[in-house]
Amino acid sequence: MERLTPKSARGEMDFKILERDYPLAVQRLLTLGRVSLREIGVDWNYSVLAAYRSGKGIEYCIASDEDFNSQLHGRMRNVGYNHIGVEVFNPSLIGRNGLYNDCAIRTLSEAVNYVSKLEILEGVEILPSGLREERVERGVGRGSHSDGDLSQYRAFAAELLRRAEGIIVGRVGEAFGDYIVARMKSGFFVAYNTNYGEAPYIVTDLSALEQDKQTVIRKGDAIRFRRDRRGDWAKKIFDEVG
Repeated sequence: MERLTPKSARGEMDFKILERDYPLAVQRLLTLGRVSLREIGVDWNYSVLAAYRSGKGIEYCIASDEDFNSQLHGRMRNVGYNHIGVEVFNPSLIGRNGLYNDCAIRTLSEAVNYVSKLEILEGVEILPSGLREERVERGVGRGSHSDGDLSQYRAFAAELLRRAEGIIVGRVGEAFGDYIVARMKSGFFVAYNTNYGEAPYIVTDLSALEQDKQTVIRKGDAIRFRRDRRGDWAKKIFDEVG
């Protein structure tokens, strides 16, 4: 077993963020038990975090995007004086298949940050199924959009979640839906589709998002920017909610 320690200035910054957010992430995991970042819409982060020994730490595994079967396993725990030790159980994988030292720290830091913001609304379905006009119009389905669209979506989602005060996930029947809702510091709530099939919805009242999508659209309960390659819709949203 080895410990991950930062090897660069960027790695040191990411590690400080991890230490800052670690206590709240532990509390969230005591309630949630286990969180896969991909299941909550952060599909570029292959981390899975789980509570360890009733709040004594966090167990983790990180898969490589180059080889999803190669997983770094380990544990994070307080090693004294509020410093966090990131232990690796299979250190022979470090440096292979894209799992480099500071890359692993950055991935875990992001995962801990997002989990520290996560809130589950039990029994609430965010924007239940309805006609998805934009997906129908363009024939867009999971995995069929262009690399440019995907990179834009990931950049938007990452920035949205970074700025978010909280990340609220509607959960029905123990299964995550398509929508992630971010609570912004300005008081707005932004709901976006994890499949990037339609434009985000912006509301000031979270309960508006518990309606059917067509009802939300018909009643005008949400600000809604359609995806438009001719304009920077992500910038419009950040100007609105940031």
